[in-house]
Amino acid sequence: MLDSDRKLAEFLRSLSRYTGLTLRPAAGVIAGFFGGRYLDNLWETGPLLATAGVLAGLALGLIALYREAVKEVKRGQKKE
Repeated sequence: MLDSDRKLAEFLRSLSRYTGLTLRPAAGVIAGFFGGRYLDNLWETGPLLATAGVLAGLALGLIALYREAVKEVKRGQKKE
């Protein structure tokens, strides 16, 4: 494998990893909103559960992002 092929492969792996990281909080917010809206309609609670779902989804997405960042920092320290 050529050096340029290795660099391209590493770039694509990194791109894939970081794209997934940015989508996690957004996916959590969207899932929380629609799940909360469904429960709001089911139990007639107004926008209460949709708001709670958005906040919970955001919190869980940011926690996942933080965990991945910590893993990345540890990987970087091991390489040094």
